[in-house]
Amino acid sequence: MRAHAVHSGVQEQACLALINVCAGTNAAGLARKQRAAEAGALEAVVAAMRAHAAHSGVQKQACRALINVCYGTDAAGIAWAQRAAEAYALAAVVAAMSAHAVHSGVQEEACLTLASVCAGTDASGLARKQRAAEAGALEAVFAAMRAHAAHSGVQEQACRALTNVCAGTDAAGLARKQRAAEAGALDTVVAAMRAHAAHSGVQELACRALINVCYGTDAAGLARKQRAAEAGALDAVVAAMRAHAAHSRVQEQACHALRNVCAGTDASGLARKQRAAEAGALEAVFAAMRAHAAHSGVQEQACRALTNVCASTDAAGLARKQRAAEAGALEAVVAAMRAHAAHSRVQEQACRALTNVCAGTDAAGLARKQRAAEAGALEAVVAAMRAHAAHSGVQEWACCALTNVCAGTDAAGIAWAQRAAEAGALEAVVAAMRAHAAHSGVQMQACHALINVCAGTDAAGLARAAEAGALEAVVAAMRAHAAHSGVQEQACCTLTDICAGADAAGIAWAQRAAEAGALEAVVAAMRAHAVHSGVQEQACLALINVCAGTNAAGLARKQRAAEAGALEAVVAAMRAHAAHSGVQEQACHALRNVCYGTDAAGIAWTQRAAEAGALEAVVAAMRAHAAHSGVQMQA
Repeated sequence: MRAHAVHSGVQEQACLALINVCAGTNAAGLARKQRAAEAGALEAVVAAMRAHAAHSGVQKQACRALINVCYGTDAAGIAWAQRAAEAYALAAVVAAMSAHAVHSGVQEEACLTLASVCAGTDASGLARKQRAAEAGALEAVFAAMRAHAAHSGVQEQACRALTNVCAGTDAAGLARKQRAAEAGALDTVVAAMRAHAAHSGVQELACRALINVCYGTDAAGLARKQRAAEAGALDAVVAAMRAHAAHSRVQEQACHALRNVCAGTDASGLARKQRAAEAGALEAVFAAMRAHAAHSGVQEQACRALTNVCASTDAAGLARKQRAAEAGALEAVVAAMRAHAAHSRVQEQACRALTNVCAGTDAAGLARKQRAAEAGALEAVVAAMRAHAAHSGVQEWACCALTNVCAGTDAAGIAWAQRAAEAGALEAVVAAMRAHAAHSGVQMQACHALINVCAGTDAAGLARAAEAGALEAVVAAMRAHAAHSGVQEQACCTLTDICAGADAAGIAWAQRAAEAGALEAVVAAMRAHAVHSGVQEQACLALINVCAGTNAAGLARKQRAAEAGALEAVVAAMRAHAAHSGVQEQACHALRNVCYGTDAAGIAWTQRAAEAGALEAVVAAMRAHAAHSGVQMQA
């Protein structure tokens, strides 16, 4: 090639020779590719492309040679891709596409070359993608797709190139996605899906292209999702799932595409979810889960798609959840958890799907919770928590799932809470809190799960939570996440629930909570989140329950609360949230509990409350909430 640089025949045949000799992906084949690269094959091929720009045969075979030598995602393959880029291969490939726009063979091989050389997500890989974009690769790819709309090979490899060049979530990567969208990529990809509905390769790669170009939750990203939906992407993806039901890669990428395009909680995002559901996305997703039960990738992406399409609690969102449940979503999700027990991502996304589909407190929502429980969701979730104890995502979403499935104070809700407790949910939740002490999401959702599971359990269930160390874990969460209002609110609520009851057990748990530092933690929460009505109300409730009791220990708890500044904090809450009836009612109740007693201590705390302005605050509450019987009674 070096000696006969001006001879097109030599160059074309030399490229063909490289293609054949370097074929093979086993160890020997990879060694041959390396030997070719070390001999200077990449530079020689690019030189041939420049010298014979008008010769379609040279261009086509040169592209194929680059593909073969640069094959592989191992260190060597990436190194040769980088060497090709440094030899200006990307610019040469784009030039070939421009010069031979009507030659489908050149276009197909050129697109595959772009995909190969631009592979990689490290800094060098991202730089190659950017270099390709700056050379005009995206525009050349779309031109090829338009010029060869009927050619499945061009469409498939063009989608592959688009996927690779647009990969990346840094600023440059997002800019490439935007550039692709503005050049018409989304409409072109959807057109390819329609024109080649029977071609699994086109469908798979088109879905991957949609995934990459539509990535992003900023305004531009949401606009790209909307543009894809308006181009008909959702209908095309569902059609692909139906046409290629037995093809696992199509199903996996299609579910991923649904997840990406349907992301967003604004009005347009909700409309996209609804459009997907109306196109039959939910049914297609569950069909994929059933047909590919052993494929973890399909199960993970199907759960993700289910979560996004079913998101929102408006009437349409609740209807989508119901539609999903009626199509068998809950059973399919639980089956996925059982089949892929060791796969953390399947478990996490399955828990998210359960959380979403089981949301809702109307009759239909309660029926969905029951259906999930009957399918074995509670046991599957607890099993996931045990198997993936170190995975914060699994723990957080498992707690969310427990919270949602166990919601409800009717007989069924109580039964599911009891079932969760018997499956070991309380111990699993406390273990999660200990293992992920620094993770606010785990702590908040764990507290919420404890609330719901404990709400439906009997005295034995509450004892089980306390004996598992729930009270100590909750107080530790409050200390570790003092600035997080969500953790503080849910933690206070958990203390309230576990310490409820005036029987010996309830009093014992209140004492245990106090000894763990609950009273000081609650007062600290009130001070740190003075403007948050939810924290203030739940903190007052926690003070009420932990300070309950008139025996010596109960009086000591009241004293401890007062010494921690509870009286002043409660009065401050009443002043800051004068219009909030819940805060006023519970604050009055808290004052009553802490100031209880006619002994010297009780009288001292009563005096302290008065000096803090309690009497004025109580009278103000009565005036502001004259129609509220609860406020009036507690005041």
